[in-house]
Amino acid sequence: MRRLLILYGSQSGTAQEVAERVGREGRRIHYVTDVKAMDEYDVRQLPTEERVVFVASTTGQGDEPDNMKSFWKFLLRKNLPGDSLKRLPSVRSIGTGRLKLSKYNYVGKKLYRRLLQLGGTSCQPLGLCDEQHDLGHDFVIDPWLGALWNILLRMDPLPPGLDIVDSTVLPPSKYIVDMNTKKQGDEILETNPIFNKENPYYASVTKCERVTITRPGDVCNVQPENSEENVDFFFRIFPQFERTNNISLRQNPETNIKLPSERQYGTLLTIEDYDELEKEKFREFNSAGGQQDLYEYCNRPRRNILETLYDFQLHTVPNIPFDYLFDLIPPIKPRSFSIASPGSDSKIEILVAVVRYKSSLVEPRKGLCSTWLSRLTPLNDEIPILDY
Repeated sequence: MRRLLILYGSQSGTAQEVAERVGREGRRIHYVTDVKAMDEYDVRQLPTEERVVFVASTTGQGDEPDNMKSFWKFLLRKNLPGDSLKRLPSVRSIGTGRLKLSKYNYVGKKLYRRLLQLGGTSCQPLGLCDEQHDLGHDFVIDPWLGALWNILLRMDPLPPGLDIVDSTVLPPSKYIVDMNTKKQGDEILETNPIFNKENPYYASVTKCERVTITRPGDVCNVQPENSEENVDFFFRIFPQFERTNNISLRQNPETNIKLPSERQYGTLLTIEDYDELEKEKFREFNSAGGQQDLYEYCNRPRRNILETLYDFQLHTVPNIPFDYLFDLIPPIKPRSFSIASPGSDSKIEILVAVVRYKSSLVEPRKGLCSTWLSRLTPLNDEIPILDY
């Protein structure tokens, strides 16, 4: 079996998106891909793997992400033999970070060096991505992945009778979507009363006021919600849906490829579109020569997913398979805020700067979480707080 393991450490989701892209493209050359957070993987099995790609981001002051701390701690054990990973034929690593920071890609570099110290062999230079580059991390990832697939195809030639899957072939959706009544949806939500990272505890908002002095401390993970404006916008784009519908998602067992990153909008929409003019535009966005156009359309004005779908709602949107909709519109990730209040058993304070700025688009750009928090009503609204 041609197996490719992709392990990531991600705090804000960037490294996870990169890992998921590696997994999706790996399936097109007929690898069985497995994309996991490092702490979800049994690190003791690492010496038995043959093909592994590591993707790690740097958070805070050169710290490793929360979902790779245990994995990294194990690798740092002094009693590990220097040839622990000698059976791992090659080490391939990508680091994500911001070039302007003093600890730029610090974790990715440390991980790469430690893997080599434990006997791993490097067959490809470490890929160091700069999230603040004009073209984002794709500026490094695109050529890095091209080189990776060439190396892997030399090491593991395609079996007879198999060809590389064309990028226009629709991969399996991540979710199987069920439409439920409101009563059924409420019953599903009530079946898991345990407070954990997938089931938030709702805390009452007691005060919402603007402040200018911040005090760093522990982290509070807040799960934001979409604004009413964005919800209305969604139903204008998709008039076939009703607000009263409840939707439940189940993991599709046919795939372990996860949510697409911003870079894959064009790729995914190309698959579902049936209008030649719109299809040609998406092909251009996904070509090497079209990256500047993609940057001018998407990255520079900070155009969001709904605005992109709105621009192509005449032909593309009606042809998006229902199950695939949630591959295009990913779940909202929790936001982490430092706790600014002194220790208390029943109360915490967080300090939030409300993000709002102008771009070339008519509508101002707004931070989803900070804007949502600023609109809450004290003593009336509740916010979901997640345990990580």
